This record gives sequence, structure tokens and C-alpha cells, in this order.
Amino acid sequence: MSAANAAASAAASRGAALPELKEKAAEVLHGVEEYLPELKEKAAELKHEVEARAAGLKMTAGAKVAALSEKLGPLGSRLKAVSKAVIERSVMEIEAQIEKVDPRYVTREDRAAKGTTVPGYHPDIDLTEAGCSPTDLEFYYNEVSANSLKTKVALAEAGLPFVYKHIALTHDGDFETKKKPFLTINPSGTLPVLVHEGHPVYDSTEQVKFIGERSARGLYPAGQKQLIDEWLHIGAMEGFFVGDDAVDHIFDSLGTCFPWISIPMFLWDEAIRSKGELARLVFTGRELAMANLLLGYFGVRVYEDAVLTIGPKHNDNPFVQHNVWHSLRKGIESHLTHMESQLDASGGPFLCGAFSLADVSIVPFFQRASITLWLDELLPHFPVAAKWWDACKARPAYEEWAPKYGGPNAPHMDVAAMQQWIREQRASHPKFDAVYKGTYPEFTPEVAC
Repeated sequence: MSAANAAASAAASRGAALPELKEKAAEVLHGVEEYLPELKEKAAELKHEVEARAAGLKMTAGAKVAALSEKLGPLGSRLKAVSKAVIERSVMEIEAQIEKVDPRYVTREDRAAKGTTVPGYHPDIDLTEAGCSPTDLEFYYNEVSANSLKTKVALAEAGLPFVYKHIALTHDGDFETKKKPFLTINPSGTLPVLVHEGHPVYDSTEQVKFIGERSARGLYPAGQKQLIDEWLHIGAMEGFFVGDDAVDHIFDSLGTCFPWISIPMFLWDEAIRSKGELARLVFTGRELAMANLLLGYFGVRVYEDAVLTIGPKHNDNPFVQHNVWHSLRKGIESHLTHMESQLDASGGPFLCGAFSLADVSIVPFFQRASITLWLDELLPHFPVAAKWWDACKARPAYEEWAPKYGGPNAPHMDVAAMQQWIREQRASHPKFDAVYKGTYPEFTPEVAC
């Protein structure tokens, strides 16, 4: 065969194979296009994970992206890597835009570079140049923040003079804790912060100890410090745990249950935000990084998807998979049982007999459980704890520390409206109601045969 004939034969062979190659390429392209909407949806969830506090969503999104990758094989792995890079780049671009419209904002990379603050009193740190008073006791807090409430209760009960410094958070339409003026005071970007004569005290548990040691009202008596420290641990909110050890944490401390009993409040906050309000908050540059509100504008309901989702996807979320909903009430009841035993041992009316920092530590849990209707479910079964709560609210300091919902520092918090909404959701979502009643079914993974 001549060279010309050989070339022609090879070309004909390639031409015959071309339709098949095109068909295979079309199949691959169709497969990619088929999963792009789902991939985009998960990318939106992952974007929230990068910036927001909902660690549980990270697990859900990661599992679903992993499942998608398995379906697509090597192409899925490539898409997963590309989507992650796109998400990271998008977050950086968004934060760059935030810096342009609000030069006070500090990106997450810059915040991470600053490191975290060490709990406790720091006489070596001078914040007077940051605008803090060299003579006053200043309290940087948020009216809806639980840890802020713990320190606020201690201040009110101690009778120490102090100056309120309210700091806005996401639900207020801002996020001052991630902006330069506040980060100068606390590089970790967390509330509350207590500043004594220009020197900071970080971490709410350390703050209440600092207050107790300086109060003449016996809140932290030397003879009961070990017992009080145990209750300070029981009341400490140390994280939002959604992994395999989530249930262990629920039974470890009452404070760890706090984020879970707060979710009905977060659900309500999501539900009441109109798209018009979200657009105003987002596009006026007040705070583009409000992850919950931004996602809400585009139709993603962060907490609703995780809590109220019913049907085939319900068991995909980690709150279900790790038996948080199944165990939550049981964990709370174990802490209340221990609390009642301690009240019986002390003779009441408080945990150490007289009011102390032990009581201060768990007041925030009871206050939040009250407005989210958990106490309505729990206290009929725990009359001694109910009596303790009534005694706390009867103290003269109560009017000082009680959150001023609906006031200038929490105008969005309509507790009556929220409670009505919670009742309606419990009536229409049996599984949501089951979380309250302690009847949520235990999750058992399916075993492949």
C-alpha cells in the first residue's frame, strides 16, 4: 500500500471512530450538566460553611459532595476540587468588596493571622489607646448573646459600677465583632469582653470569676470555690458539637446543650426576614458577610434545612445522624436531675445555699430555655429547679440583668411572636415537636447487604 493510500485509510478509520467519540463526549458532558444544579446548590452550602458558625452544615455538604463525586467518578473528584477552589475565591472576593464598602471590616484571613486571645485578666495589655477608659469597668456585650448574659448577671449581682458598651451582631443588621475597632479590643472577635481600667478580661467564665473576686457580696467564697468551679464548667458553652461525640458533650455540660435549645430562635429569625429586608441589609453595604441573611436572600434556609427538613433527605443531616435530636432532652434532664440533687444537698434556695457564681453560670440556659419554650416542657417534671428559677427572678438584681428584648439594643426580638411561631411549627412538624418531648427516634445507620 502506498503512503498516500495508508494515510487515506488512517483518516477513514479516524473518521469512522469520530461519531463514537463525539457520542461518548456528549454523554460525559450530559453527566456533568445533569449534576451542575446540585453541585451549585451544594457550593452555596459550602460557601456558608466557610464563613458561618454552622459546623453541622459542613458535614452535610461534605457528605453530599462526596456522594456526588462517587457518582461521577474521577470527573466528580475534579469537579469537587474545582468547586472548592471557586468557593474559596468567591469568599475572598466578597470580603474584598466588604472592605471597599466598609473599611472597618477585617477578613477572616487577617483575623486568623492575629491569632486568638488567652482567657483571663491581662494587666499587660493596655487598651486605653483603643479608646477604653483608664478608670472605668467597661462591659462589651450584645443583648441576645448568652455568654454576655452570664457576665451581665455577675455584674448586676456583684453591685459593681460599670459602663455598657453594646456591640451589634448579625441579628442586629451588622457584625461589629469582625470590624477593626472591636478587633483592637479583642482580636478573637468574640463577646463579651470586660475591660477593667483599660485592661481586658477575656472569656465569660474568667470574667465572672474576676467579678466574684472583687465583689463584697460573697459570690465566690473561698470555702466553696471547688464546688462553684464545677458548676462554672457545667454552665460553660464550649462549642457547637455535631460529630460522633456530640451526645457525649450534651451529657458533659448543660452549657453544651445551649446552642441546641437556641435553634428554634434561629429558625424564627430566618423565617421573619423578608427578601426586601435582606436586600436592604446586603446591598447597602451594612454587612455583606452576614451568612444567614445572605443565604436567606437567595432562598437557602440554613436552620430550616437542618432541623425541619422531612422526607428522604431528613436523615442526611448530622443533627439526626449523630442522635443529637434523639438525646438532647435526655441530656438536659440528666443535668437538671444533678441540679436538683445539689439544691437538696445545699438546703437551697440556691446551689451553694446562698446565691453564688454557681447560679450565675446556669442562668443563661434557663433564660434562653424560657423564651424558646423549653422550660414549659421541662420544669413540670423538675419542681425543685423551677423553684430555683423563680428565686433567681425574684432577686433585686433581676431587673438589671434581664434581657431587654424589643428595646433599642434588641428591637427585632419579639418574644411573643417567636413563641407563637414555635408553637405553630411544633404543631405542623411532628419531628420538631418530638425534639422537645424527647421522643425523637434514634438514628440507626443502614447496613449494606
